[in-house]
Amino acid sequence: MCSTLRTVYVYICDLGFCIQPVLGAGLRRLGKVLHLSKSGNLIVRLETNNPPQVGTEVFDPKLEKIGTVNNVMGPVAAPYLSVTPASQETRDKLAGRIVYLLEKR
Repeated sequence: MCSTLRTVYVYICDLGFCIQPVLGAGLRRLGKVLHLSKSGNLIVRLETNNPPQVGTEVFDPKLEKIGTVNNVMGPVAAPYLSVTPASQETRDKLAGRIVYLLEKR
């Protein structure tokens, strides 16, 4: 017996119930990380003109938290996000990567 729940796949295994993340499930593509600002925030160019709210968490395709949106800036037709990184390690390796928003159902 299997059931799909949001971004995880639950199934019965030898150990009982097992949970496996489904990569990419429940994610909305936000855009590409352009660079790191002088203040240490990630600058993301949005692919749509519908920005998330300040305080929204941002993820990579593996569902690991990248950071939190702290500002929306730029023109309404092509906005940018400023994202406070979750860790020092995160911010150093994300330039050029695509980031996502976890959709709640």
